[in-house]
Amino acid sequence: MQKGQIIAIVVVVAIVALALGRQYVQFPIASPFLIGESLGSGSIYQGLELMASINATTILVGQSLGIAVSLFNTLPVSNIVSSASELTSFKVTGFPIAMWSACLFNDPVEFMVVKGNYSLLQLEDLSQNTSTPSIMCMEGGAVNHFIFNPRSDVADVIGNFCMAECSPMILWSVYLASDFAIKGYWGYPLNQSEAGDLYTPVGGCVSPPVGSCGYTFNYPEASPIPQAQFTAGEYTVVVCDEWGQSVVFHFEVRGVAVSSPICIYPGQSMRLNLSVRSDSTSAPIYGANVTSAYNFHSSCNNESELGQTTQSFITNGTEWYNLYGLNDGNYSFIIEYSGHTYNFVAQLRPSVYTCAILFLPSGRSNVTFSLLAC
Repeated sequence: MQKGQIIAIVVVVAIVALALGRQYVQFPIASPFLIGESLGSGSIYQGLELMASINATTILVGQSLGIAVSLFNTLPVSNIVSSASELTSFKVTGFPIAMWSACLFNDPVEFMVVKGNYSLLQLEDLSQNTSTPSIMCMEGGAVNHFIFNPRSDVADVIGNFCMAECSPMILWSVYLASDFAIKGYWGYPLNQSEAGDLYTPVGGCVSPPVGSCGYTFNYPEASPIPQAQFTAGEYTVVVCDEWGQSVVFHFEVRGVAVSSPICIYPGQSMRLNLSVRSDSTSAPIYGANVTSAYNFHSSCNNESELGQTTQSFITNGTEWYNLYGLNDGNYSFIIEYSGHTYNFVAQLRPSVYTCAILFLPSGRSNVTFSLLAC
């Protein structure tokens, strides 16, 4: 296909490109990502480097591991890279990482997490018997090549998309990167179709399975559902691309579960009711800025602690504002109104409602207690 032919795209194809455009979602990363060991036949393929990292080499049982991957053009100029035509280019068979929307094949990067300390050669042998489901869509396409921006993981994705008939397609400025979290691992022989949130059934057909034409990818990448949750031990992560590049990591899961503290709070929940009123009419006041801080004691793991919750609001003429309470502690208030600032404190008592009134502009306060609401 010549360059002039690629640009001359019909309107229908442009609409398809917009529909499949990448909606990039960042995974919140708690710590700096760690770079793995690049393996395979050369660490860079025609200026294209598979970059991968994990956010920890040690995690605890119950925690997740963050994985980040990208295809990066190391050249200072635009780089045209053809898509590999054979799936056997992947050193290790794993789960495809969705870098664009469904029904556009094939995703260029896969990953796998297994329990144990394995080399790349060992993983290649283990993955030989992987079961790959038939993936098809009523309307879909194929990627032929990429045009990467200089020194970037952003590329125009070139291919064909077929609806009633097939036409050239361009997805402009696609981030060929993904980051996500995993909570467990898999074992070989691997059945890719068991990953419920990676492969989503495609509806609209009556061919088996009934009502589905096959499976496609979950996008943006959310990570497949693991066969088993992490337990204590050593693990191996491998990331591969369709050009034969691979990155391998090893990490450890330690069997120290994080337990939630046992906290004892004073009594059942009761409320403090606040009212801000006029001195002259006793009517509720509009437009006063209220900042409240609830100070209370608790006992967590046999240690006494002081807790505090705060909130702010503007009065709107409501007679009583209901504020949360735990039968103990006090509320301290800072109220700003008509250029003046007022401070007062209301103490809570067990098993009763606290009724606190502030009168403005005098700043006079009145605190009473009731078995019923104020």
